[in-house]
Amino acid sequence: QAERPHLVSLGSGRLSTAITLLPLPEGKTTLGHGNTDINIQGPGVTAQHCYIENVGGAINLYPCGNLCSMDGLAVTKPVRLTQGCMLCFGQSSFFRFNHPEEAIRMKSDTNLPKITPPNPPSSISMLLEETPARPCPGHGTLVRSIEKDIQDIMNSLTMDEGQTSSSEQCKKKRHPIPQSAMLNGSGHGLVSPPTSPGTLSMLQCCCGICF
Repeated sequence: QAERPHLVSLGSGRLSTAITLLPLPEGKTTLGHGNTDINIQGPGVTAQHCYIENVGGAINLYPCGNLCSMDGLAVTKPVRLTQGCMLCFGQSSFFRFNHPEEAIRMKSDTNLPKITPPNPPSSISMLLEETPARPCPGHGTLVRSIEKDIQDIMNSLTMDEGQTSSSEQCKKKRHPIPQSAMLNGSGHGLVSPPTSPGTLSMLQCCCGICF
């Protein structure tokens, strides 16, 4: 019986020392203090308190609307029992559920060596590796346009520098007419030098002064 799913009765409290193995065969097993497969006593236990069903090694508890709990949590709907869970029917009837085959399977799973899988490459790096580099549309046209604009600016700067240098050279070639005191016909008055060739000719003719 210990090799098949079963309940271990822990009595009605901490002071109880009785231990009873109650097998859970294939099919339906009823629990309660009436005409049931497993008789349990204690406060809060009804005549047809609940039943446990074994279907192909899968054990499920059906509370039937009565007070049942598993691992300290109230059970209000059918629940599957797992190896080592603690059951309480009523207020103080405690049982431990054992499933030997499941316990062996759990032990073998814990003894398996843990293999850490290699870290998979991130989706971003995979995308970058798979996607070939593509030139942006219009990139060459944009570069050529920028180069042409730069060349036009350089040409305009060169022309401005040439015009500036030529104007400076013209200024250097022109000599201002020195101011000199010119006497009039009587030799007393000072006449300012003419500012243009036409004015100079008129003064020469009127005053009779030759330079």
